[in-house]
Amino acid sequence: MIQLVYILEILKPSGAIRAHFAQAPKAAKRAIQKYGLAGEWQDRSGEDRIVSELFHEGQVLARVVRESVEYA
Repeated sequence: MIQLVYILEILKPSGAIRAHFAQAPKAAKRAIQKYGLAGEWQDRSGEDRIVSELFHEGQVLARVVRESVEYA
C-alpha cells in the first residue's frame, strides 16, 4: 500500500530537519507554530516534491515536501 505523506522541513545552515509528518499539507504548515517560526507561505505547483515554502525577509525558513511511503 502506498500513501502520500507531507513533511515539514525546517531549513538550517547545517541542513534540513524533518520536524513534522502529516497526511495533509495544511496540517504540516500549521505545525510551524510549534517551532516559533513565522513568515509567508508560498505554494508551488507542478510535479515537484516541494509543495510550499515559508519565506521571511527573502529567506526560505521551512518547506513542506510530499513523499510517497510504501507500507507492507
